[in-house]
Amino acid sequence: MLAEKTYKSLKTMIYRRELEPGERLVERKLSRKLGVSRVPLRESLVRLESEGLVERVPNGPSRVMDFSKTDVVEMYSMRLLLEPFATRLAAANHEPALIRHLKLLCKAMTRFSKAEKWAEMDRVDCEFHHAIVEASGHKMLFQAYENCHIQIGGMLSNFSHLVAGQPPETNALQHLPIIDAIEQRDPARAESLAFDHIKMSVDKIQECFGIWLTPAQKPWFEHAGRTPCSADL
Repeated sequence: MLAEKTYKSLKTMIYRRELEPGERLVERKLSRKLGVSRVPLRESLVRLESEGLVERVPNGPSRVMDFSKTDVVEMYSMRLLLEPFATRLAAANHEPALIRHLKLLCKAMTRFSKAEKWAEMDRVDCEFHHAIVEASGHKMLFQAYENCHIQIGGMLSNFSHLVAGQPPETNALQHLPIIDAIEQRDPARAESLAFDHIKMSVDKIQECFGIWLTPAQKPWFEHAGRTPCSADL
């Protein structure tokens, strides 16, 4: 369906920062770029507006939402809420196709890191977590995750959190224990590892992006009831 294809194209352009935060979305220009009429384009813009990616401006063209640092912190808090449970479910489901896909994504992380293609590295990282949430088989959880726009976090970044003089295998190695827990059908360990992994990402965005948690936000990233994994013991 043309409207669906247009919607996905626009969403990808926003995520990849081909459409910058705050940029005016001129329909004539976008129609020409995407090769579509204004009807599917307008339908797509309305849909993106309902998802919070596009902002309607009175008496003017819509524009890409300019997310604040607070928005990014909230996105990561939603990751911490949703991804560990999704990872638990993915481990319980134990789909061999998922495990193969995740291992390939880890290889791609290393490949893009060696080539210093940081935008692609960030994209593959997001795809890794997206694949796990999708494999949870939990429709409403996946829908909530999609609406959080996790990929948008990279929009505020110059990828300094990836460019840190570390070995190119570093990022992939940080994901391998999660794959192992899923492969071993260990839901509790998978959930705990996912929590720790995302918490580490929160620490990175504070250090690299200058997004510091306020006293009111810090409890969002605590989970008193989490089950410790073997690495914690």
